Amino acid sequence: AALEARVSSLESVDCPRGYARDAAMPSMTLCTKNLGSDRTDEVVRVGDFWIDRYELSNCLGGDLGPAPGHHISVATNFTKAIGCSAKSVVPVVNVTWFQAAQMCINAGKHLCTNGQWQAAVNGTIDPGASDGAAGACNTMSSGLRNTGDGAACRSRFGAEDMIGNVWEWVADWQQAGSTWATADGAPATPWPDAPDTMYGTDG
Repeated sequence: AALEARVSSLESVDCPRGYARDAAMPSMTLCTKNLGSDRTDEVVRVGDFWIDRYELSNCLGGDLGPAPGHHISVATNFTKAIGCSAKSVVPVVNVTWFQAAQMCINAGKHLCTNGQWQAAVNGTIDPGASDGAAGACNTMSSGLRNTGDGAACRSRFGAEDMIGNVWEWVADWQQAGSTWATADGAPATPWPDAPDTMYGTDG
């Protein structure tokens, strides 16, 4: 009872600055921000933090920049892309850890930690090998699907496609090991010469 009261108290906290509560989604604490062009940035509450509802996309356009997210010899060459969590867009892929981190920063966010990711994925049903039919988690390499198409691949907090579709960077990559880093069990090497840059991200 005490835990339920604490969770209820946390979930009653106002939305992040610039976001408004979406009362149409009573099953989750959902906050949205209008990005224009009939597109919104959506975040859900997980305990004492917020996480993107959908896999991050470069839905506002902008240059991804070089692999390290910046270039020391050309002041104008850096990651200008702004990451957002919007429905019906293609998640960003083939980004390095640094580019993903900058996309989040440009949006006023940051990469979630591994611990936050593990908390936010709770309750997601993993169907095993699946092509994502009927909105299930897309765990096969049969193609990338748009955000919002994973109605049956949501955590209990409302975060979607955290299992499958694309690999996702988290903030603490330097601690990566065989259990959550790369498909082949090798330690993560974000840059340079990373063999595993087929990653999207959750901000």
